[in-house]
Amino acid sequence: MARTCEICGKQKSVGHTRKLLRGHRNVTGKRDFKPNLQKVTHRGQKLLACTQCIRTLSKEYKTS
Repeated sequence: MARTCEICGKQKSVGHTRKLLRGHRNVTGKRDFKPNLQKVTHRGQKLLACTQCIRTLSKEYKTS
């Protein structure tokens, strides 16, 4: 099972690495961009959440 954020569903994405001065036959490969997932307890449940969701949750607690 892929590691995804349990709040927003963010998961890994794939992109290309581009380096200058590479030849026609010496192309670069692909790279994985993984979300920064942390273990968090929210309303008594343990979740894997990305850092952006953790920031949003903390802002909700400050306003209420």
